[in-house]
Amino acid sequence: MFRITLITAIAFGAAGAYAQTLYYVDDSRDYLYSIDVNTLNVTPIGSLGVGGDFGDMAWDATTSTMYYIGGRGNDNLYTLNLNTGAATLVGNYGVDDMFTLAADNTGQLYAQSTNGSVYKINKTNGSASAIGSNQVYPGGYTWDSKNGRVVFMEAGGGNAYSVDRSNGSVTLIGASLGFINDNDIAYEAGSNQYYAMDWSGDFYRWDGAFSTRTHIGGGYAAVAACDFANVVPEPASVSVLGLGVLALLRRKRK
Repeated sequence: MFRITLITAIAFGAAGAYAQTLYYVDDSRDYLYSIDVNTLNVTPIGSLGVGGDFGDMAWDATTSTMYYIGGRGNDNLYTLNLNTGAATLVGNYGVDDMFTLAADNTGQLYAQSTNGSVYKINKTNGSASAIGSNQVYPGGYTWDSKNGRVVFMEAGGGNAYSVDRSNGSVTLIGASLGFINDNDIAYEAGSNQYYAMDWSGDFYRWDGAFSTRTHIGGGYAAVAACDFANVVPEPASVSVLGLGVLALLRRKRK
């Protein structure tokens, strides 16, 4: 089996609207890209410079940081620069074939290896602490902020599960959804949808209940990690937006 790496960024405007950008890593090139989920236009960003296969990414909303694990052949935790693609080493977790990563609403990182063992990952030094096992071969994790749960797709099997963060056990939330190669999955809260890309280069979307699967496209790079990021506008941009709103209000009064 093979995998794919994805990340998604949501930019929120002053009125609460957002525009989606999905980031993904071509494992064969160790390179970060973005993709518009509506037009499917792809933009190259830059090299991670770390190597490894079947890694995963996780957006920590509490610190506005994207984390990345190298996967097979690279047992390290990194932070990712979404403007350049560059990875910065945090530390070594020392677990082979760690293929998943997610950050919950407290900023705690969770990960799972291919033998089904589940871990907490320390964001300061990258160390891993085992919390349990579920014996499922995982695709990548994502944090479902609407339902407050870690979710993953079973690589090959096509089932979707939620993970108990206290003991690593799983609950089936979508059964027999169709074959998907080694993959990662990303939850987009605004539309309550899941996106996934896999090592075969296929791009999928599911509704929030995993009742409907849509094949968006194919022929993409071999990818293995993805997640959504809530990117807050720069202070200068916020100021400009604020001035524009004030100007409109003054004009309306006149």
